[in-house]
Amino acid sequence: MGLRNCEIMFDNPYNTYYSGQTIKGVVNVSFDSTKKIRGISIKLKGEAKTKWTERQQKQQFGHTAGSNNHHSGQNNYEYINVDFTGSEEYFKFQYYLLGAKKGDKLEIPPGKYSYPFSCKLPESLPSSFEGKYGHIRYTAKVTLDRPWKFDQEYKTAFTVISTVDLNLNPQVKIPIDVSVDKTFGCSCFGWCCDTGSMVITGSLPYTGFVSGQEIPLSLKFDNDSNVELQSINIELKKNILFHSQYPSRETKKFDEIVWRRIIKPNDGLHSNTICQPIMIPALPPSNLYHCSIIGLNYTIKIQVKFMGSHTGKTIKIPIVLGTIPLTSQITMDAVNSKDSSIDNRQQQGAPAIGFIVTSTEPTAPPGPASSDTNFDSNTSPPPYHLLYPNMPVPTYTESEFKAETIQDENDDNEHTQFGFSYFAPRYPVYNFALPSNVNQRF
Repeated sequence: MGLRNCEIMFDNPYNTYYSGQTIKGVVNVSFDSTKKIRGISIKLKGEAKTKWTERQQKQQFGHTAGSNNHHSGQNNYEYINVDFTGSEEYFKFQYYLLGAKKGDKLEIPPGKYSYPFSCKLPESLPSSFEGKYGHIRYTAKVTLDRPWKFDQEYKTAFTVISTVDLNLNPQVKIPIDVSVDKTFGCSCFGWCCDTGSMVITGSLPYTGFVSGQEIPLSLKFDNDSNVELQSINIELKKNILFHSQYPSRETKKFDEIVWRRIIKPNDGLHSNTICQPIMIPALPPSNLYHCSIIGLNYTIKIQVKFMGSHTGKTIKIPIVLGTIPLTSQITMDAVNSKDSSIDNRQQQGAPAIGFIVTSTEPTAPPGPASSDTNFDSNTSPPPYHLLYPNMPVPTYTESEFKAETIQDENDDNEHTQFGFSYFAPRYPVYNFALPSNVNQRF
């Protein structure tokens, strides 16, 4: 058989890196018999792709039977499937770990071999992303270059994070209130009468969050009518834009729900307030900076339904998801707010949102990562830890939005093996408490 096993081991246990960092690792191969090869190469690549199919009408021209005018005719239409695609390449770094592309043949005796590799990522890379109509993906492929035979390949994927520091965006620190009003009416003997109104307000103390945080959503209902609330549907949604480049510049809009709750009030007739925390799972940061063919934003959507035949109302609140949480300003605001509903942990002085930064002086950088086969299982602090030394180190959690395969129809073939059955990017998730009043007065 020759090649018995091949694997790519990164020096990061989560296989997750930030743009600008250096990837290090080793390629482990084992042979059960002597293998004749030209060499062993590795290719690390970052790219984005979009693709979807639309059914479009195609016009055909035909002559009308019996017409004396050869220019006269009728239009015939047929429907065809049109593929819309887009692609961007951010980097491609390839070199030989053993041998050379135009080198002499090598005979590798049976045994196990390890070859270290390294690659410095560009500073401006978009975060990894997997979606229904496109992806931003980073891969590493090892190729066993065999002269006069099909090359054998082994491919895996890793995650890249583009840092989004919420502290650099003053807009996300501002509270937001979004209100809608509903006037109710009835038709009696042909006359329309006003039976009152209801004002619904959705509020957030700020709009910048990170994965692992709870969004402290507050909903206020001022009911000056005799109409009852039936239900409140709250959703956290990903708003994604996929752009094509061929055959033309088109945009595919797609929304995904990442969190949902339906509340049925016990008493929907009276004015009331509810504070509903929304837990943010592992998600890519907003905007997907440095990618021009995929856009990403997040929205809280609140749909309110009323009893009877009255039409409902909808509130949409945009939020920004970052990779670095807001720090001392929000923490102190939350601690000093006398109107906030807080739990015992906050009353005891434990920070609830963000972190109180006592110093921004840079400290000594961590030592270089080992390129040995056996790596340290502990994760080094993220690169921005130098600016925020008191900030807890996040964990890196797999997203529920994953790729069923990382096979590339233009780059892989039947001789390409893959390191896993699916790929899910990992995103930084913080574990800290958020004061929120979860007691509902409905």
